[in-house]
Amino acid sequence: MGSALAMVAGTAACYNYGEPEVVIRDMSLDATWRTVNANLHELVPDWDANRPFPEHPLDWPATLVGCEIGDDSRLTGPPWSVSVETELIDLEQSELADIDRGLDALAAQGYVSGKVGSSESTEDRHVENGEGFSVHLRADEQSGTYQVVSVSPCIRFDGDDKY
Repeated sequence: MGSALAMVAGTAACYNYGEPEVVIRDMSLDATWRTVNANLHELVPDWDANRPFPEHPLDWPATLVGCEIGDDSRLTGPPWSVSVETELIDLEQSELADIDRGLDALAAQGYVSGKVGSSESTEDRHVENGEGFSVHLRADEQSGTYQVVSVSPCIRFDGDDKY
């Protein structure tokens, strides 16, 4: 593939600014990790869906993003949202077709399309399922890069307090 894959900082969407309350789900970390990686793999076939959970998930790039605002106005956890992300550079038409097929596959699994924030770009996409798992595609038309992010809902899991 003509793209460069790189895992970059997660931008988990677990905290909905302006929303009255964050929905928190009880899910196993393993199942959540598998889901976010499988979802990213649907759009980016080169993404290793079986990658191991990082030893230090709070280090850059963060895999666990807090769902509550701490005293210092930063997101903190638990609960946590699990996130993986990659940047794609110089995509070929076949790679864009892979992304479209991946979005269609997620739609067949119950994911529904939605708007990406305030984006006006026709390249940007967002899909989410009823459990709160979502995948975002953001295009930077100036640089020709695409960011693909797979995010879980806010979750509580056994051992979540050790992070």
